[in-house]
Amino acid sequence: MPPYFILALLMSFIWLILVILRKGLREKMLIMSFAVIPFAFFDYFSQPGYWHPKTFFSIPVGIEGILFGFSFGGVAAVLYSAKTNKHSRQARHIVNLRNIVALSPVLIISVGLYFLFDINMMISLPLGLLIGCLIIITMRPDLAKRLLYSGIYFGVLYFFVLSAWLLLFPKAQEWWDLKIYGGITVFNVPLGEVLFGFLFSAFWSVLYEFIFGYKLTNK
Repeated sequence: MPPYFILALLMSFIWLILVILRKGLREKMLIMSFAVIPFAFFDYFSQPGYWHPKTFFSIPVGIEGILFGFSFGGVAAVLYSAKTNKHSRQARHIVNLRNIVALSPVLIISVGLYFLFDINMMISLPLGLLIGCLIIITMRPDLAKRLLYSGIYFGVLYFFVLSAWLLLFPKAQEWWDLKIYGGITVFNVPLGEVLFGFLFSAFWSVLYEFIFGYKLTNK
């Protein structure tokens, strides 16, 4: 069984545990899991310039990438809420188009730098996510704490998942072009993955509240 598929199964197992144990978070979790699937195809642009994973049938974005992205997005969206019991209550029932437009720089920077200036996708994407985080904090300061702690919570989880996985499949580290981030690793985990885990979760964990105008509450 390909190592990448094993990694996807590990993340899916965590996703399943949260779905079973935290009923109040299921709606958000499912929405954000499905919402991330189109962005899983960013993986195509990261290959082979950033990494070149082995997949079934050698498909750049195969079942492994889709399954991993689905579970990755769902867990990143709710992990902080699951740990702290901080949920969302509805303030409005409509999509806030103004906030969606405000986040357009995330896509413009992530994709624009890659296509226009040939900057590696795994440099332009984290930069776009960072800009998105700053926009959200500026427009919704009440989400700043969740944004920060979500990034930390999921970033640590993702780091340990990758660490355990790389212990099982040490040769998988060769999939990454470590020169992109100066050859730096954190206990064998590529620095790029550490940064991406933190920034993606920080952004993705509050996107739901930002777009739909939800406020935070304890339940």
